[in-house]
Amino acid sequence: MRCCAGPGCEYLKVNGQYTYTVSPSLEILRQVAQERPGLLWVIGNEIERVDWETSDGGCAGQDEMLPEVYAEAYHEIREAIRAIDPTARFAIGGVVQFTPLRRQYLQRVWDAYRAKYGRDMPVDVWNVHVFILQEKKGEWGADIPAGIESEQGILYTIEDNKRFELGWQQLLSMRQWMKEIGQQNKPLIITEYGVNMPPHYSGFSYEEVKTSFMYPSFDQFLNYKDCNLGYGADECRLIQRWNWYSLDDDSGRFEDGEYHQFYNGNLLYSGLGGQPQGISPLGIYWREYVRGLSSEGGRPSWWLGP
Repeated sequence: MRCCAGPGCEYLKVNGQYTYTVSPSLEILRQVAQERPGLLWVIGNEIERVDWETSDGGCAGQDEMLPEVYAEAYHEIREAIRAIDPTARFAIGGVVQFTPLRRQYLQRVWDAYRAKYGRDMPVDVWNVHVFILQEKKGEWGADIPAGIESEQGILYTIEDNKRFELGWQQLLSMRQWMKEIGQQNKPLIITEYGVNMPPHYSGFSYEEVKTSFMYPSFDQFLNYKDCNLGYGADECRLIQRWNWYSLDDDSGRFEDGEYHQFYNGNLLYSGLGGQPQGISPLGIYWREYVRGLSSEGGRPSWWLGP
């Protein structure tokens, strides 16, 4: 891990070895495992996303770790929890998107675990995020994964951000990679996905997001089956669970007397920016879709396997 962004920042070492912190602490994780057995634990969040500098000169970030260090952290946290609760299950932290550069990152995690512990990484549920963001060092988007030496990867455009077909290609590639490493017969979940570009951008109204991304994703996740790639216990579907981003993240700023959200996708208004608290247009679209499933006897979107 690092504690800053930009040139000159280095990963932390103790006695010459890269290190990391666990938050909440292992003690707290053991306590939760004792009180709530059988949980699915997601270890980390966007673990490959490098820290970035904020507009005020500060630093923001996710759970940035070198892939080899993440393999060690995953092992330590999993072992600590399983010692208390053998019924617990574990998922990796979702990378921002599954692109060739992110595949390199995950392959290094997989290889490092095998090299250090002499066996395949024990993942019960695979996890990924699905966003359509350019990969260019130091610029807007997903940047370059931690530990990967490259100046750029896939250069998605702003307009691409709402093209679900590009996200679907990522998921097909993820499932192909899982098959190649012997993990096809595992669930694949999406703990975060959606459209980032805010609704005041041209072409990114709630209606356009529904049509180009939200509804197509629901349709594909529920109905697409491929026994060459999918999870056999779920009738060969590729995706077993997904979380839309977001519930109510309508944070933003006032500019020239108007409120501009930072991100798209909120199902509810939080009360910020002059909007009353309550359901948003996208929330209404979500509700209509789910109600349609109930009337047709379909599966709700939070279902996970038999």
